[in-house]
This record gives sequence, structure tokens and C-alpha cells, in this order.
Amino acid sequence: MFKKSLCGALVGLLTVPFSVGAYAQYKDLESLNSDVVAAVSCSGTIIGYALNNYELGVFNEERAREVVHAASLYQLSVALDKESMEHFSQYSDSYVSFETGATEDILDASYAGNYTWQTQEEVDVCLSKMVKEIIPPYPQQLQSQEVRDRLKGTVNDRFDKMLEIYEAMQ
Repeated sequence: MFKKSLCGALVGLLTVPFSVGAYAQYKDLESLNSDVVAAVSCSGTIIGYALNNYELGVFNEERAREVVHAASLYQLSVALDKESMEHFSQYSDSYVSFETGATEDILDASYAGNYTWQTQEEVDVCLSKMVKEIIPPYPQQLQSQEVRDRLKGTVNDRFDKMLEIYEAMQ
């Protein structure tokens, strides 16, 4: 699924008529790190998987939070390993769009009844990449327990908001 969203986003960015806005998006694309794009896309796939499993009752809230936290740690770990924090901050909107697209792809596939074994294989590949990346030793910027706790707090706040939106949609 996330491969489709990645290809779709790339094709979309390359086929948009060249306006100032489209050029800015294309210029951002040239500045993005491919490894970070792949990691945030995988992270989005994992987040979609966690939310879907929470909604289906497969995961309780605590387990879903832990998976979302691990996915966030994964993408941040890759980003800090491959790029500077300034780069990640500067292009965060572009990276987030890949994460969001991958999350939506998983949820859309589930809602439409199109979640297949191929979809699950892509989730499994992302999970294995995540596990490999987040097993210590952490990148230097993530070695501080304070930084990891702050990330977990941010993820918990984000998850609370997702639950609030989900409940409002019921």
C-alpha cells in the first residue's frame, strides 16, 4: 500500500502543471532524503495498521499507543541518522504528507474491504524495518531518556486526538 501512495505522490508531483506552488513542491521533492521518505511512509503504514487493529478490537488502547510510539521513534531515528534536525524540520510538512498518505491507504483498504495478504506483507516488511532500526543503540540524539519520554508524550497527545476524532465520527 505505501508503495502505491509513494508512487502516486511522486507521479502527482511530477505531472502537476508548473505553477509557482507546483514548482515549490517539486523543489521540495528534490531536497527530500529517499531513506527518510521510505521510513516515514513505512511509519505511516504501521500507524494505519495500529489504528485499524485498535478499531477492530485486535489491539487495546495501550498496545495501539505503543505501536504508534514505536513507529514515530522509527521514523525519527532514521531521519536523525540520515539528515540534520534542521533538514527534517524544514521539510517536515513534505515528510508528513508521505506518512499521512500511507496511513490513509491502510485505513481506506480496510474500510473498503480491500485489505489483502499483499497489504499485510507490506505492513510486515515495515514492521521488520522498524524493529531493526529501533533496537538500541539509538542515534546519539535519542540516547537521552528525557528526549524519548518527550517523544512518547507527544505521541500520546497525538493518539488522544486521533481517539477524539474517531469517537466524534461514531
